Formats: sequence, C-alpha cells, structure tokens
Amino acid sequence: MVNVVRLTETLFGVARRRVFDRGLRRLAALATSAGLSAACLAFPNGAPVCSVTRDQLINAGGHTLVRAGNGGFALSAAQTYARNSAITVTVSGNDAFSGLLLWAVDATGQTAQGAWTIPSAGYRTPGGCTSASITHASVAVRNVPLQFDFTPGAAHRGPLTFKATVVVSRFDAAFPSEVTVQSSEILNVDGDRSTRPVTAATDGLLVLRYLLGFRGDALIGAARAASASRDANAIASYLDGVRASLDVDSDNVVAAHTDGLLIHRYLNGLRGAALVAGLASATLSPQQIAQIEAKIAALF
Repeated sequence: MVNVVRLTETLFGVARRRVFDRGLRRLAALATSAGLSAACLAFPNGAPVCSVTRDQLINAGGHTLVRAGNGGFALSAAQTYARNSAITVTVSGNDAFSGLLLWAVDATGQTAQGAWTIPSAGYRTPGGCTSASITHASVAVRNVPLQFDFTPGAAHRGPLTFKATVVVSRFDAAFPSEVTVQSSEILNVDGDRSTRPVTAATDGLLVLRYLLGFRGDALIGAARAASASRDANAIASYLDGVRASLDVDSDNVVAAHTDGLLIHRYLNGLRGAALVAGLASATLSPQQIAQIEAKIAALF
C-alpha cells in the first residue's frame, strides 16, 4: 500500500504530512498509472512528474485544491526567440509560493527539445524527465518574480509554449497563464537544415499552398528542400501553430491572396510597389509597405 502524503508533497514535495482522504488516494492511483513508484510518490523535494494538467489535479484531489483561472500567476517571455539563444521565462504573481513545476512543449503539445538552465541548488530536473522540465529541489518560500532560462534544442523549429504549476501553501495550487514564444525563423516551414533554409521555391510556396487549403501531397509536391525535416503532416501542423504570425499586412485575417502572395513575392526579392502590385495593399503608403516588409523580414 502506497504511503500517501498530502497533495502538495505528493506532487511537489512540499512539507511532508500524511493524508488519508479519498482525493489523495485517487492521486496515488493517478501516479501509479503514470508509472511512478512509491518512492517517487513520497519524494520530499520536487515534482515526481514532468508535467501535469488541471484536470489531473482536480480529478486527483478535488476541485478545491486548484485555484480557478490562472490563480493570480502568469508566465511571460519575449515574443520571439533566435536559434541557439536562451529564452528567459518570468514567473510573476500575487503570492509567494513554495513548489514549482515548469515545462516546455512544442507546437504539437509534445515535450520540447531543449533544456532549462538550473539556476541554483534549489532546483533540479524531475527524475525520469528530459531537461525540458524543471522543479524545486528544496523546501523554501519563493518570492515573485522569478526568472528561468530555457535554451531550445539545435534541431527545434517553431513556437514553444511554457506552462507551470505552483504550490502556494497546503492544498493551494495554481496554474499560471501560459506563454507562447514564436521562432524568429518562422518561415523555415519545411524545417530545412541547410545554410539557406528559407526560399520562395520551398517555404514561400508551402505557405501559399497551405493558405489555399492544400494538404498532403498537394501541399508538398516539389516544394520541399532536399534537407527538409518535415513531412506533409508536420508542415501542416507547424503552420497551424504559427498561422497568426503570417498576418503580414496586419488586417487580422490570414489569407492566401494577401498574406500568402506577399510572403511569396518578398522571398522572390520583390520590394516596394512591386511587392503589393495588384493587391488591396497597393494603395498603401511607402511607409506602410515598409512595415509589411519589416514584418516579413522578422519571420526569418
């Protein structure tokens, strides 16, 4: 029989205390079904899981254990990141807290490639997890804001979403609002790993076809680089995740006949009036056209 401790110790290792209520028995069952050992359940310092959902906590311990909404906490970061550069994620909120689990996922919701920089002896990677998760390693009150650095893996492309759970006090957990950071190489649609990864003949054409509704072979036919790392499904999924960033004319609508053509033309070297010729954007001032150019340039 697993020795079940109170929720915040069981999940986050904060202040050991034996509890026998039904909700925490369900948490033990949840952890067991996830492959966690009894020793892992009772580990006093840090989360024994790589990530956790709100439903898992609610179903395990009762809805009163999890604050509504973001619980007064938020994650924040820069809007974009560059390859081989660290992303600083800030945890802010209305209260100090003791327990933390912070993790990164890719556009498909899977564990991201990359690693957190462990800031001190007070933090660690949860056992059995990749370096895309970080948790506390000691019982201490942590005052906000706190900052953590995450470096994406060299092969990672596309957006990263950061999620977290914090434990404020006994039976008091919260899910801070998450934050998504877009890659500054968004237009490397096919995941080309060459020294010239973004081209009109590949990425520009893929964007245009995607916005026209093409999928499968119709999407990728003769439009992927030789060193592309994404297949048709991965390309469509990737573009689903970055679609909002393709609104290069800033009209809040992402469309093939405007944004798709503008991106394709820009990658073909067209600038100024030639970039917007024949489009509704043709009536824009030189300054407004320059803004479109700058927005596309920022995507790769």
